[in-house]
Amino acid sequence: MQLQQFFGNDLILNSQGDLMVSDGDELTNELIVRRLLTNPGTYIWHPKYGAGIGRFIGEALSSSNFDYIKTIIISNIFMESGVSQFPSPQIDFTPLGNNILQCDIFYTSALTKNPVSVSFPVNY
Repeated sequence: MQLQQFFGNDLILNSQGDLMVSDGDELTNELIVRRLLTNPGTYIWHPKYGAGIGRFIGEALSSSNFDYIKTIIISNIFMESGVSQFPSPQIDFTPLGNNILQCDIFYTSALTKNPVSVSFPVNY
C-alpha cells in the first residue's frame, strides 16, 4: 500500500481530509505509468529505473518507432510484480491531436488474474 499519486498529479485527499492510498491493481497501474514516464538517471537512488518513453517526443510517428516503443514498454512493465508474464500485454497507441499520443496498455494482473488496463497521454 502506498499513497495514491498518479504520475504528474498531486496527492489526493478523501472526504475526511486523509491522504488516499493505493494497493492491488490500482497501485500496479500507478507504478507502470511512473516507470514508463521516468527518464533513466533521474531517480537518484536507482539510476537505472525508468523507461523514459518521453524521449521519443519530436520523433516521427512511424510503425518502426511504435514497435520499438512497444518493446520498451513490455520489457519495463514486466519489472512490476503486479503484471502477469502470460498472456503478453497488448499496447495500443492513438494520436489525439495537439501532439498528444494516447498509450493504452492491456495486461493480466498477477494479483487477481483478471484483465486490467491503464491509459495515459504522452506528448510527442
